[in-house]
Amino acid sequence: MKNNRCDYCRRGYYFLDFCLLLTLIGVNNSHAMWINSDEVNLINSSSLIVVATYTGQATFSMSSNDTSPVTFGVLVISKIIKGNLSTKLAFIRVPNPGQIRKSDDLIYENGQTGLWFLRTDVAYPGIYLVDHPQRFVPKEQQKQKITAVKRLLHQ
Repeated sequence: MKNNRCDYCRRGYYFLDFCLLLTLIGVNNSHAMWINSDEVNLINSSSLIVVATYTGQATFSMSSNDTSPVTFGVLVISKIIKGNLSTKLAFIRVPNPGQIRKSDDLIYENGQTGLWFLRTDVAYPGIYLVDHPQRFVPKEQQKQKITAVKRLLHQ
């Protein structure tokens, strides 16, 4: 009788181990889900809308005792659709390359050109956020989007 109970216990532990393994595999392969915003909300929530090229990034400690440095990407602006017309550069907050990636991190590469819908970062004045996939339109698709944005801005 004792041996049967031990067998049941072992089988139960094997089952729990298997469930834990499946859970960990599922967590590791998770992806962020994004809800699309309508054009008007996207435009209204953007303080700067520009055609620009991502040219690189730099990581900074904001204070001497800051344990989590902040990384900023640099956009060189070639055309301004909405915002201060004298702006030549924009700095966007990007994920720190030294930290573990999250499923909702958006990563940009040097040379990426397109239409950027930049939202002001309240934590860092003068810095912008590109915190949703809709906030960047690649160069190949930007022409139609620019026309639509200009039409909505002038209504």
